Amino acid sequence: MLETKLTISGFCDEIHDFNKIQFDVLKELGINHYDFRLINAKNPLDFSDETIDAVLDMGKEYGMTVTSIGSFIGKIKTDGNFDVHFEQFKRIVEIAKKAGTKYIRIFSFYLPENEDFDSYEDFVVEKLTPYVKYAEEHDVILLHENEKGIYGNVASRCKRLFERIVSPNFRCAFDFSNFVECGQDCMEAYKMLKPYIEQIHIKDNKGGHTVVPAGHGDGQIPEIIADIYKYGYRGVVSMEPHLYAQYQIPDDAENWVTGLDTGKKRSYAYAVQAIKKILDTLE
Repeated sequence: MLETKLTISGFCDEIHDFNKIQFDVLKELGINHYDFRLINAKNPLDFSDETIDAVLDMGKEYGMTVTSIGSFIGKIKTDGNFDVHFEQFKRIVEIAKKAGTKYIRIFSFYLPENEDFDSYEDFVVEKLTPYVKYAEEHDVILLHENEKGIYGNVASRCKRLFERIVSPNFRCAFDFSNFVECGQDCMEAYKMLKPYIEQIHIKDNKGGHTVVPAGHGDGQIPEIIADIYKYGYRGVVSMEPHLYAQYQIPDDAENWVTGLDTGKKRSYAYAVQAIKKILDTLE
């Protein structure tokens, strides 16, 4: 087990398409928690209960527990079919219960480009509220992740959502790289959203266009992690590194990083190494 002061989890579909290999690598890295996003590179909504159960059972055999469901709920345009989308959300809630987690990642809808995102506040609140009400009824917690192109892409709009939809079942998944990509200063975002943060996604970004390991970019990850730890945060930090397409692993990487046999595995392991170095400094 990887000994750190905060628990490391991960979106392990970034390691490999197939779940068994994902679990093999997580185990090798000493990580016993994962965020359930894809099943063999496909959306869980496309699978039967039996297939989902088989993957969850495989994870249990490896000693893994599910941190959250990394759903794609809320990744819908304003003119999309919200009735169908809500039925998909109900299915995700079922999957969360199967997985033994209360946490479901969501988003706040893709808005038309070149329009005033602030003007969509009432629309987004109206559409999101039934999801939160359903979450309250079914004892799950929705984690809103900031993402480019959605209403809650910057901290001020995320904060307005939490102020208007007041519920312990509606909380924040804080993503550093996504904020940097949108031109949002992460420390400013953190100070706005600190009381609402329930999960932290670990990926960093340089200049708004290049994803880099934690602490190598503009996300101010070491400073923010140190502060929220002192604030009392004892939740997970979930690896969502996105490094494999554009980051070259340096020669000084640990042997357990370079020993892995593919670029995706190596980049994921190097991302874990980077956050571990930050977590090791916590006091």
